[in-house]
Amino acid sequence: MKIEILTRQMDKKADLLTFLAKERDFNAIGDIVRAEGAELELGADYMLFTTRRVELADRVVKTLFTVRPVPFAPAFYELVTDQKILITASSRPINRIIPGLNKLEHIDLERGELAGLFEPSWQSRDVAVMAWCEIMVQGGLAVARVKFAGHFRESEWHCRACLEKVALNRLLEVFTGEAGAAPPGPDVSEAVAEGHSVAGPEAYSSFINRCPREVVYRAEDETFMVLLGGEAGRIEFKRQANAKNIDVFLQVEDPASIDPGVITPALELLNIKSLRISGKVSRLLLSPQVLVQKLGFTKADDFFLFVYTGDNMEARYNIRDRELVVLSVLQDGQFNIENMLDRFSGINKFYSLVTANAA
Repeated sequence: MKIEILTRQMDKKADLLTFLAKERDFNAIGDIVRAEGAELELGADYMLFTTRRVELADRVVKTLFTVRPVPFAPAFYELVTDQKILITASSRPINRIIPGLNKLEHIDLERGELAGLFEPSWQSRDVAVMAWCEIMVQGGLAVARVKFAGHFRESEWHCRACLEKVALNRLLEVFTGEAGAAPPGPDVSEAVAEGHSVAGPEAYSSFINRCPREVVYRAEDETFMVLLGGEAGRIEFKRQANAKNIDVFLQVEDPASIDPGVITPALELLNIKSLRISGKVSRLLLSPQVLVQKLGFTKADDFFLFVYTGDNMEARYNIRDRELVVLSVLQDGQFNIENMLDRFSGINKFYSLVTANAA
């Protein structure tokens, strides 16, 4: 397998050189820099990185992204990159590649030819990284062209969290079985608490006037937003179509970081009656025996579904989709930071238990 990454972001030159200098057998001759299993060609206005090591390519891909503030909206950040990737590898059998494609453009099974497109993505709250992957297969050889793009904007923390999820193995597993392209393990989405209510203009105005933190207005979707403190979460306000009432959306990701001066008046004034704390684990392979005998799940009426109820939560595992969804609900009267911390901790412990028993 050969992975080639091209960029014209010459401001990343020092980052790439520093990264390669830490690898074994580092040396530089003229415009060519080499390390174990990698080569970097330095042009006047481009850099070309070549390697057969997926873990090195992953680190270069992340290095070539920039997390930058959004113009005229300094509270938000976005992910940008110009890198283009060419991957050459032995291909999987064509009939195993087809299910992973979003678009099939050409196929000739007799001649062993295929062309198509697939578009994996990685997300953290509102921000995402999307990859456009064009794949061509002929004579048992696969060639993939890859471009990345950041989608929407978020806090700096969530942009970096999204970038950490980006992995070339997600692309490679679609079309090649070469070493280093083993399917990735479970993908754990952190628990998030969400609540919704409808508030009148008086309650909404009273909360905004009392709010001790900065209130941000997003012009593109006509939304007011208040951060709960650090990366704790947010409250968003959107005017309903009739312009009489306001939809209130509460989202909590880290209850330990919540500013009580924001959350207390929010719960008092904004009529939020319940909080749904949910999380998901994808690519989770559990056997029926482990589900029932070790983890305490029971078989549901749905053909593929196993259900666990206990510890103030409900978990549903779809054995066909290899996906676990966990839900815990806090009702009005249970809203306090201690209860939220307890529910989040319970879900995280459950995550650890099920992933430890994954195949």
